[in-house]
Amino acid sequence: MEEGAMPRLCRLSIYTCTKLKKLPDSLPSLTALRQLEIVCMPTEFTEKIKTGGEDYYKVQHIPFLSVGATLPDEEHAWQ
Repeated sequence: MEEGAMPRLCRLSIYTCTKLKKLPDSLPSLTALRQLEIVCMPTEFTEKIKTGGEDYYKVQHIPFLSVGATLPDEEHAWQ
């Protein structure tokens, strides 16, 4: 996602995107973003956006962050 893209985006939902390993680096530039909903993503992904996680700086400006049900990490899914 290019910086400056979607300047009016105010709500973003990410559902079951198991190939997505991290949030886009340009997410902090979405200053109109007020709600981010993440559902059915691997635990490894959701851990990155928690306070202190490596991608937390990308979501800290978003007033409403919702993390729903998580999926087992791929490496443990079939064990």
